[in-house]
Amino acid sequence: METMTARDGGDRRSRAEVRRFSSARDADRADLEFWMRTPAADRILEVWRLSQEQWELSATSPDEPRLSRSVTCVRRR
Repeated sequence: METMTARDGGDRRSRAEVRRFSSARDADRADLEFWMRTPAADRILEVWRLSQEQWELSATSPDEPRLSRSVTCVRRR
């Protein structure tokens, strides 16, 4: 496994870690370890953020009408 860390301007939030694994099993193990180290509240917030992103990606355009509306005129003869 190789690990590289990049920092942008010293901000902790801009830190990125890139890892390379020799097998999918090693990658899965590291992924599980990462999420188990993350506090439950942070995991819940991440799930919420991903859920919102998924809804935005699957939603139709706000300019697109959701109901088909047609204007007709009915005249009695």
